[in-house]
Amino acid sequence: MQPVTDLAEMDSPGRQHGAPAFVRVAVLCRMPHQGARWASAAGEVLAADLVAQGLTHFEYFPIDYTNPESGDAIVRVFDQVGASQHENDADRIGLGGQAEIEAGREQPFDALVIAGGADLDSDIGMIHRVLAPGMREAVVPVLCAIGADDARTILGDSAWRVFTDPLRLLESIAAAVRPAGPTPEALCGQIRSLGEFLVTEQAIEARILRDAALMPALQRHVARHEQALSVSQASARGAAARLQGRLMRESGRLEQVRARLDAGLTQAQQRGMRQSRRGIGFLRITVLAIFLTVAAVLWWLTSPATTVFFSGCALVLLSAAYVGIGNRIADRET
Repeated sequence: MQPVTDLAEMDSPGRQHGAPAFVRVAVLCRMPHQGARWASAAGEVLAADLVAQGLTHFEYFPIDYTNPESGDAIVRVFDQVGASQHENDADRIGLGGQAEIEAGREQPFDALVIAGGADLDSDIGMIHRVLAPGMREAVVPVLCAIGADDARTILGDSAWRVFTDPLRLLESIAAAVRPAGPTPEALCGQIRSLGEFLVTEQAIEARILRDAALMPALQRHVARHEQALSVSQASARGAAARLQGRLMRESGRLEQVRARLDAGLTQAQQRGMRQSRRGIGFLRITVLAIFLTVAAVLWWLTSPATTVFFSGCALVLLSAAYVGIGNRIADRET
C-alpha cells in the first residue's frame, strides 16, 4: 500500500535517515475511551498478526490529541524515543564500533508512529506547538496518520510519511517487514504467460494431429459424400427428365381433349341454331294460324267493324307474344 506522500530531505537531523527496519516501533495512539488504537478493527487484527509472526514489536503510548494539555506527554515520548537511540549509539562507540549490544539492553526504536484517525478532532495548537517541531527534530522516521488531509498541513511538511488513516500506515509497515514475494500483478502476469504458452502448445499439437490423422479421414469422408451427391444428382436429373416427358404427353392429351371439346361445342351451337330457327319458324306459323282463326271466328260471329277492331287487338297481342318468345329462344341459343 503506497503512502499519501513522501517528504523531501531537509536539514533537520530527524529528516536525514533511510527506510526504517520497523523491528521496534513506538506508537502514539488514541486513548482507550476514544476507540481502537489503530482506529479500526482491521488495523487491530493486522497489528496483532505482525506481532504474532515476530516481524514487529509495537510499544503503545496513549495520547489524547484533542486535549491541549497532552503536549507534555507527547514531548516525553519523543524524548524517550530519542534517548533509546542515543544510548544505543553510545554502546556502539564503547564497543569499538562493533554492532553488538550489551546483553539485556533493549533494541532502540526504529520508527515513531502518530496514529490517531481522521475522526478525531485534534487540537490545532498542539499540532503546531508540539507535534510538528517534534517530528522535525526526531532522530527516527516519523509516520503520521491523524487526519485525512495530513499531506496538505504542517504535518505533511514535518513527518517522514503521512497517510490518510492508521490502517493504510499499518499496511505500509506490513509491506516493509514481510518477506518480499511476487506481487499479485506479477503472479497474474506469470499465470497469463503460462496460459498463453499452454494454449499455443495445444494449438500446435491440434494442428499436427489434424494434419497427420484427421485431414486424411476428413478427405475420405468428403470424397464419399461427393460420390453420393453425384449419384443423387444423376438420379434427380433422370427423374426430372421422366417427369418432363410425362408432362409433355399429358399436355398433348390435354390439347386433344380441348380440340374435341371445341368441336363438340361448335356442333352443339350449330344444332342449337338450327333448333332455334325451326322453333322461330314454328312460332310464326302458330301465331299466324291463331290470328287467322280468331279473325275467322270474329268475322263469322260479329260485324265487320267489330271484327276489324278485335282482329287488330289480337294482332298486337300475338305480335308481343311472338317477340317475347322469339327473344327467349335467341337467349337460349347464345
